[in-house]
Amino acid sequence: MSVVFGEHSNITNLGEAAFQSCYALTSITLHGKLKVIEKQTFSECTSLERVVCSKNLKTIGYNAFQDCSKLEDVQLASISISFGTSLFHSSDR
Repeated sequence: MSVVFGEHSNITNLGEAAFQSCYALTSITLHGKLKVIEKQTFSECTSLERVVCSKNLKTIGYNAFQDCSKLEDVQLASISISFGTSLFHSSDR
């Protein structure tokens, strides 16, 4: 399953554990006004392979991608992002 937040999305924050344990999620594209990915937002998304982030993204919380064992491709458009600790904790790749 792929999820896309398009260019016209008004979502600015993905809350803590918003997609946690979403085992069917394989890719997510985050465009629009998104600025913050909270802690553990995608933790335990064991099928997640690809993440594309918008240029507006400023903060990725700790353990945001914890236990995402298939995650291979993370595209960050911004060059100024604050990362939390253990961002990819227990991710195999």
